[in-house]
Amino acid sequence: MPGSESLSLVAGPLIAFSVLGGLALILRWAFRAEARTAAEDVDWIAWDDAPWPPGTRDYGLLRDVAIVDGPAAADTLRDALALVNIRTTVVIEPDGRVRILVFNDELDQARRVLG
Repeated sequence: MPGSESLSLVAGPLIAFSVLGGLALILRWAFRAEARTAAEDVDWIAWDDAPWPPGTRDYGLLRDVAIVDGPAAADTLRDALALVNIRTTVVIEPDGRVRILVFNDELDQARRVLG
């Protein structure tokens, strides 16, 4: 039948575009802007208003190895730790002090290096 072959050439793309259109509508409904307003209702706590005492902020896997008065002193300590392949991160506090952080598994070695 010559007519059924032309029908399948048209029906295949129509079905594919219908399925893609349906998926687009479902995704648009699922990720609509109103769904994001629930996160805005949460009272987020800023770092400065954290419920824990100062100096005990949570940095995930990182721990304090030293707190110094400025960037120059922090660079000196970071260089000493880099010589023994200890990775460091610095956090500059609002009062100007610099907190040097290392991973928890390198904390003991870093304390030995810094004395």
